[in-house]
Amino acid sequence: MVARSVVALIGAVAVGCSPPYDWREVRIADARASLLFPCKPNSESRRVAVAEREVVWTNHACRAGGLTFAFGSGDLAEPGRVDAGLEQLAAATVRVIGGNQKAPTAVQVRGATPGRARRMEIVGPAPDGGRWVGHVIVFASDGRLHQAAVLGPTPAQEVVDTYFESIRVGP
Repeated sequence: MVARSVVALIGAVAVGCSPPYDWREVRIADARASLLFPCKPNSESRRVAVAEREVVWTNHACRAGGLTFAFGSGDLAEPGRVDAGLEQLAAATVRVIGGNQKAPTAVQVRGATPGRARRMEIVGPAPDGGRWVGHVIVFASDGRLHQAAVLGPTPAQEVVDTYFESIRVGP
């Protein structure tokens, strides 16, 4: 189910990195994507149900500066199911964080299907009793769903923007 994938995306962590933000370009071949990570991401794949399809969802995630940075992707193989998949992915993200979502905003991701990307900010409880702020983008390209996230107690806007603005998909 999508919710399990989101839990994996949010909960995925890597060994601490030093310095806190050692930005490097990471190419993700199966997703035909590249982006800057501030640390070396670990990868994990699992089968999930999205838009009435079984999809192999792969997460790439790491922790730096007290934040989790994650990028997940799965191929629906049917472009007609993308809108439903994006809706399910967004709803599952809000449900897993268990917080309040500010109104999502439309964004454009380089190489992504125009008009389908949205950026969300979700504030919810952290496992330690504090609060998490999740900055999340869900988008599609060529029948593939993608999700990028920065999650932590106080993500600085410039760090979130650096991560999100570096994303590009396509050949």
